[in-house]
Amino acid sequence: MGLGTSMPLAQTEPVAAPMMSGNGDATWGILLAVFVTAFLFAIFCGGLFVEWLARRQRRQLARNRTWIAPKRLPVLPFWAAPGWRWMAIRTQDTEAVQRALHIVNPVYCSWHQGLLASRERKLFIAPPTGNWVVVVGEALPDPGKDVDECYVFLTALSRRLGRVVFFHLNKLNFHHAWAWVENGEVIRAYAWNGQAVWNQGRLTAAELELGVRCFDYGEEPEDEVSGRVQAAMNLEKVPRLAAMWSIDIMGPQLAAFHERNGIVGEPPQFHSA
Repeated sequence: MGLGTSMPLAQTEPVAAPMMSGNGDATWGILLAVFVTAFLFAIFCGGLFVEWLARRQRRQLARNRTWIAPKRLPVLPFWAAPGWRWMAIRTQDTEAVQRALHIVNPVYCSWHQGLLASRERKLFIAPPTGNWVVVVGEALPDPGKDVDECYVFLTALSRRLGRVVFFHLNKLNFHHAWAWVENGEVIRAYAWNGQAVWNQGRLTAAELELGVRCFDYGEEPEDEVSGRVQAAMNLEKVPRLAAMWSIDIMGPQLAAFHERNGIVGEPPQFHSA
């Protein structure tokens, strides 16, 4: 009987241990599943938050871009200022234009910002359109003040970049000029500052079609009034001549430029080197 009573006791003690171990594993499994679920949910929520922030930033950038350069903003507002000078270079390489102009402290910026800066003795190199790069700014030489400086600048630039066409207008005094230079050679140029200070080459087909009046060196208008009338008529035709020689600076092909960046910077003193 002593052996009979001791055997059941020996069998019951080891049976309880596995049951306790199984309950513990189940508890840890449940906790692990809850933790993994919470972790995955946190990642999901975090992704949604990041996407919300990204969309908010894109909307903010879109609003800012529209404010800086609205679609209705004229691309090149020549008539918003009394005078303007610009040129078109037959290339698609804005960096080559930058190097040829020896631009100092170049900065990428929008058209709106570039045009504002170009009024402060800086140059704005616009992004290319078609086969042309437009450069605009009051830092370009004024043929009405120093036609020799303008000649040297344009011929030197053309030797580096090929075809360069240049335009100048001033509504206050009716001064105007245009020039077409190819590989360093002047094909056609005319500048008026109250008298003809540059008249080189034969009239082009575009000039004949537009009916511009170009005075010879030393030639005087019949009177001051008729001279101003002729100058004013020429002045109004400069943008049209630019469109026929190179690119229409008021045309619809430039309407999307507010979404693209150009280069603005400070040019050194113009020279032929």
